[in-house]
Amino acid sequence: MESDIQNQLRIASETIKAQAEAQERKRQEEEYSKRIDALTRVVSAAYDKSSNYTKLVIAIGYAAFFTVWEKTKYLLSDQQMLWAGLLITISCLFFILWEVIKMTVTGIHENRWYVSIAASPQDFDKVFSVATKNAQRLNIKFIRFWYVALAVILLSGLSGVGILLYSFISQIIKQAL
Repeated sequence: MESDIQNQLRIASETIKAQAEAQERKRQEEEYSKRIDALTRVVSAAYDKSSNYTKLVIAIGYAAFFTVWEKTKYLLSDQQMLWAGLLITISCLFFILWEVIKMTVTGIHENRWYVSIAASPQDFDKVFSVATKNAQRLNIKFIRFWYVALAVILLSGLSGVGILLYSFISQIIKQAL
């Protein structure tokens, strides 16, 4: 009888210990989840601010180019004027196209995440996993296009600016001589 009582006490003690450990794990997981959520918010906010700043700088750059180009057309030959305008327009169009595609892809991702959030608790893991895999596949395609868009944006934009700079420098040299 005494060994039965000791056995029951041991089982009760182990059960209490297991429950305490489970509660501690749950508390740690909740704390970890809170930290991940906070980090996600901070990183997301920083990315948004950085992205908006970059877009603003690029928009100002395009506006500055077109302003300088318009005000100094008379200094450019017809070919220089047309090529500079064409190249910077190509750059600007690809930048706008890139932003529209990025907006579309972001919308697709957000819709998929919303579907997973709205899923029942039983289906959440499956729906979330499918959304994550689809997002990863889409991001791979998206990154490939980004390299192409970036190359076109930079090469055409810098070439247009280069033509302007060349014409300014050549005008300065002509006037100096």
